[in-house]
Amino acid sequence: MTDPDSCRAFVDGTVATLGRIHALANVASWAAPDGGYKVPLESLDLTWLARAFEVDVVGALRMIQLCLPHLR
Repeated sequence: MTDPDSCRAFVDGTVATLGRIHALANVASWAAPDGGYKVPLESLDLTWLARAFEVDVVGALRMIQLCLPHLR
């Protein structure tokens, strides 16, 4: 989800094998290091938060952009 080239290769390989993409399910997520998300704001690990945002939000948008032309 965080490597654009890998995402593109995945989509291209899927289209080459199946002919098109019928659906996209964005279910990847970066889990909290302690298994939960309830931590005091002052102890929130911003490095972890940036990684979670990259996977959960940017990665999902990346896959949508790559798959959308094949979903139309």
